Amino acid sequence: MRSFESFKASRMKIDPSARKMSNYQWEQAYAAYKRVRGHRNDDKKETGESVEVSQRMSDDERLLVLRQNTVYHRARKYVDWVFFIALVFIVLVFLVAMFKVLSSGFFVFFLVSTVQLIFSLGLAVLLRELVHVLIDIPDIALAKSYERLPKEPQED
Repeated sequence: MRSFESFKASRMKIDPSARKMSNYQWEQAYAAYKRVRGHRNDDKKETGESVEVSQRMSDDERLLVLRQNTVYHRARKYVDWVFFIALVFIVLVFLVAMFKVLSSGFFVFFLVSTVQLIFSLGLAVLLRELVHVLIDIPDIALAKSYERLPKEPQED
């Protein structure tokens, strides 16, 4: 793993506008660099317990580790919360409709409401999965780009 100073020097060679960065911004950039490279983060308060990516991991395990170490991890949590709130809302609407249908005694409306419930739940699951795929696109692209880079010798 590169030291902070060598990381800073190479970054300034690539991006001259990086010379204007504050110390805090440099620390964030170095932490992100280490996180993307799969190194343990010394600052546990930011990412929690991090897992290193090894060559023995399957593609699914690597993607899971990458997902946990990116900024999109929080977005996935928000999507899941919205999904579960939508499920509760759909079921509540169905229950209200069932009370109306059962009080009127029409069996056909019961069947229509049940089909609508199944369709709504399926659509909610499909939308959740689609949003997760859209969120994963940058992570997968990042993983593919780092697989093509030559490996650096790690300093311990």
